[in-house]
Amino acid sequence: ETAAVFDLGGGSTQIVFQPTFKAAKAGGMPEKLAEGDHKFSLDFGGQKFELYQHSHLGYGLMEARNAIHRLLVNDMKKSKEDDTTWQTKPIVHPCITPGRTREIEVEFDKDTKKTYNFTGPAEPSAS
Repeated sequence: ETAAVFDLGGGSTQIVFQPTFKAAKAGGMPEKLAEGDHKFSLDFGGQKFELYQHSHLGYGLMEARNAIHRLLVNDMKKSKEDDTTWQTKPIVHPCITPGRTREIEVEFDKDTKKTYNFTGPAEPSAS
């Protein structure tokens, strides 16, 4: 058996685990982890471990939050078509507590950011 560790960073998520190759002889699987940047050798507690590691850029906490904010803004923009007055009004955000508001800067691409006023829904809802 093996376990995996996920580290949710701001801009990326890292995954580390010790792969097993139980079916190596019979199933055409490799007998050991191939060399490369993904391989990490660890000496710990008198034992040696060969671990797989990889960083998934763009899948961190802050990136996930921005993706949600961007989706809400884009959905609002699509539903209002040519009417831009919605941009000056609060946008309902299901992840904000009812009754609260927050100004959040939304990044659309590297050079395009805009601050929007998000508000929690009128009533809480079950997830």
